[in-house]
Order: sequence, then structure tokens, then C-alpha cells
Amino acid sequence: MSRVRLAPEHLPDGRYRLRVVDAQLTTSRAGHPTLRLLLHVERGPYTGHPVTCCYSLLPQATWHLRRLLRAAAVAPTADELDTADLVDAVLDADVTSRPTAYGPPLCDLHDESPATCP
Repeated sequence: MSRVRLAPEHLPDGRYRLRVVDAQLTTSRAGHPTLRLLLHVERGPYTGHPVTCCYSLLPQATWHLRRLLRAAAVAPTADELDTADLVDAVLDADVTSRPTAYGPPLCDLHDESPATCP
């Protein structure tokens, strides 16, 4: 018999090193354009734990996305972003999670900053 370590369903709130694994343009339940990111924790006891978060693409909300892009060292050209440019980007962020009624918890990232050593 082989044993595998299962990641906990809930990632405790805290500061984590994150790597972007996938970035997709979607539509929110309210019908607004959204960027949905799947990230994985890079270090510590929760290494590999998935983190899903969404960024509104409404003009009045893009400041939050721009903060993430600066932290991930991704520079959009002419106010356009290729989602593939985000994949493999690494950053540090405070993560808070919130349950959803329709799937896995969504997370909010705060105080995003470039990944620092170690």
C-alpha cells in the first residue's frame, strides 16, 4: 500500500510565495469580464496547495490587477495583457480565503510584492 499526503481543503490565511499555474479570461456570475488565476503555494508546509483568485477587468477595478502585475514583474504592452505572460510568474502575497456555494474556496490576494529571497 502507498500513502500520499493530501493537501488540506482550506489554506489558512497568511503570507505565501505563489506561482501562477494558469490564467484564463472568464465572465463573472454578474456578467463582467474577469481574469481567473490558479496559483500554487511554492514553499512551506502547504507547498503545492492550489489558490484560485479572480480579478475584475472593469476599468474602475484594474488597479488591483496592476498591483499583481507589478509584483509578478509582468509588463503589459499598450494596456493589453497576454494571459500566457502570467504563467510561471512568482510573487509573495497575503492570502485570505472565502468559501463559495458553487465550488472550491476563492482567495483574495493582498499586499502583493515581488518574490524575495529566501
